[in-house]
Amino acid sequence: MLAMPGTPVVTGWRQHRRAPLSFPARLRWRGPLGMRFETVRTLDVSREGVLVRRIEPCTPGSRVWIALPFDSALANRLDAEFPARIVRVEAAAPKGYRVALRFELPPRQPARTFERERRASARVAASLPIAVRPASFPFPEETMTLDASRDGTRFETLHKYSCGDSVLAHFPWGGWTPAPEIPARVVRVDGNACANGAKAEASDESRLASVAIEWITTHKAAVR
Repeated sequence: MLAMPGTPVVTGWRQHRRAPLSFPARLRWRGPLGMRFETVRTLDVSREGVLVRRIEPCTPGSRVWIALPFDSALANRLDAEFPARIVRVEAAAPKGYRVALRFELPPRQPARTFERERRASARVAASLPIAVRPASFPFPEETMTLDASRDGTRFETLHKYSCGDSVLAHFPWGGWTPAPEIPARVVRVDGNACANGAKAEASDESRLASVAIEWITTHKAAVR
């Protein structure tokens, strides 16, 4: 989210009418030492995105997750967040910046006419914080899910995993409070995890992989 000199400003992205709504929202983004957070206030909202005000500049193209509306008194609740991209940054008087975010909506899946769906339980696109670690490693990686089903979940990661690896995962409740870890098994590893095939602006994002895991405490799912 740090501003880069000479970064182009993206304009002309708005396709839906905006509603002037002001309420608190929380931004999450991937920093060099893990996830970072900031509470901001919205200026307006549309079906496609949201305009927020923040004190520091940031780089168009950066990926964030936004929880809105956000109530700090209910911070212990685990809520889904919306993945989004920063598409415009402009200075606002007397100080600060107006930052436009466009939601990264899940792509529509084409109807499968000739190929039978082999997945045992339906997936739901959901961005939730998750902490995952290899079973032999003591420190978890804090990341975000891409979707979830009754039998497992899919998350993005900078770490290298292989099919068959044993992992332990948990969904943080109210930050990093203790939570039981769920044993799981890696069942698929894909390439870049950026939604909708968006071009990764940051070098770290270009190395993100999508990893699907299957809970081994529930009945085994079919091939994911």
